[in-house]
Amino acid sequence: MERALLVVVTLGLLGCAKTKPNDLPAEAWDVADYAKAGLVIDKPWHPDDLTTAATVLKEQCSDHRERLPHFRGAKSGPVFAKLLAPLADARAASTSDQFAVHAQRGEALNQLSKLYTENLLAAPSREFIEVMGTYLGEAATLAVTADAFVATFGSDDPKHRARLDGLAQMKHGYGEMLRGGLLIAEDTRVPEQDRRAMLGYVSAVMPKLLPFADPATQQTIRDNLAKQAETQGPLHEGFVAVQQALTHS
Repeated sequence: MERALLVVVTLGLLGCAKTKPNDLPAEAWDVADYAKAGLVIDKPWHPDDLTTAATVLKEQCSDHRERLPHFRGAKSGPVFAKLLAPLADARAASTSDQFAVHAQRGEALNQLSKLYTENLLAAPSREFIEVMGTYLGEAATLAVTADAFVATFGSDDPKHRARLDGLAQMKHGYGEMLRGGLLIAEDTRVPEQDRRAMLGYVSAVMPKLLPFADPATQQTIRDNLAKQAETQGPLHEGFVAVQQALTHS
């Protein structure tokens, strides 16, 4: 699930297309319209509700981007906020159940990210940044709880090796996602406030996710942070803060 989001992030920064920007058209739907389509936001959402929401939005908005909820939109903002809100409390559930909740939420966020990316070569929209930032939070949770999840099956589990390999690949992908987030924060095509928001999301999870990246990617990230920290740009202090967090982590 993480690979698709990473590809979108990386390819979206390779160039600047003149057509089909990722910015959304004017809002067409309000809360009542989404409710008629099956997205009722005035109740607690569980994992299946978010999965359903992603499916409904794909069906209703793939050919009608004006129906996609906007970040802080006057009409659709509450729906967008609900998509990224924490799900119903799962702390009382087992380790396996908690891991499944976060994994399902991560996959739903990945599907939502695709809806907000019409053009892989255009700068990402604020909506995509918010979805990706939330997904990074889920990635951090999944990465640090993966070992406990695998341990619930026992070493005699016939799928033990396959689970270990799958989780190692998952962790590696999450580490790679950090690079994509930093690329957005460095991309001057993106409005400063949106870049700042992306950097905030990256900062929050960097110490947890960086160890899962391969050594070459870790070094690239550290080198880029050092370069940005030396540049007196508008996000200078933010990059310095991330660099310092890594130094003391």
